[in-house]
Amino acid sequence: MVGIKSIFNRTSREINALGGLLGLPNRIFQILKQEGMTGLVFHIKDRLGARVRLLIIILLIILPPLLALLFIKTYAVNVSVGDDLMFVPLFDKVYTGDLSFADLFAQHNEHRIFFPRLAMLTLGTITHHNSVVGCYFSWFLLCLIGFVLFLFHRRTFGTGQTALVTFIPVVWLIFNLRQSTNLLLSLHITFFMLILFFLLAIYLLTTSRGLRWRFPLAVASGVVCTFSMANGLLVWPIGLILILWLYRSQPKELRHLYLKMGCIWCLVGIVAFISYFMDFHDPQQQAKMNFLIR
Repeated sequence: MVGIKSIFNRTSREINALGGLLGLPNRIFQILKQEGMTGLVFHIKDRLGARVRLLIIILLIILPPLLALLFIKTYAVNVSVGDDLMFVPLFDKVYTGDLSFADLFAQHNEHRIFFPRLAMLTLGTITHHNSVVGCYFSWFLLCLIGFVLFLFHRRTFGTGQTALVTFIPVVWLIFNLRQSTNLLLSLHITFFMLILFFLLAIYLLTTSRGLRWRFPLAVASGVVCTFSMANGLLVWPIGLILILWLYRSQPKELRHLYLKMGCIWCLVGIVAFISYFMDFHDPQQQAKMNFLIR
């Protein structure tokens, strides 16, 4: 009887322990069912202290870049494949002293990747063309993209804990490992340079107060964006629309500054377009530039 009683007591304790483990998921499910996600957030805020909540938010924000960095460290290899091989003749010209501006400005399909070429050749010269370094450089550009998006986010939502919570999905999307090819091919810095300098141009235009230092930096960012990929040409019409919108929202005594900004932006944009399409030829194995309007 003593043995049966001890078995019964032990089984009861195990059942109670299992009930305790299942109690939390059941409670969460009940809150979600009755009060929704907002109610769950408020319950969590009631349970956790301010410092603990802030620590969790910060961890959730820095976790995606750390995972992307670990992914590169684990899977990146020092082997040039695909479009990376296009740099072989360029490095040959670097070492023989025959590299020219025309080599850097030459078309790559429908793109003018002048600045990505410059960045890749600089990194390659320093690291003896270690393609893994290009992968880490892509990660660094992604971090800068996240920072610029955070600046936009802060201007809109502030820096409170609730605002930081809403920024968490943005970070997870930026460092989404679904883009593994972009992270593991060094030439794909073209995508990240395009996005980074487009966002920089828009942010600097948004925060410019006339022709001060932010506006020249916005113009420079537009130029880098244009000559990173063909999509970067869109920065000029989009930037002009933004300047016109800012012009309408300004008091009359400041509008002349935004007119000057618009004129300079248009002038530089026209020069960029002319330079881009100078000696341009349709790539043989790519979609034609006018396929969208056919």
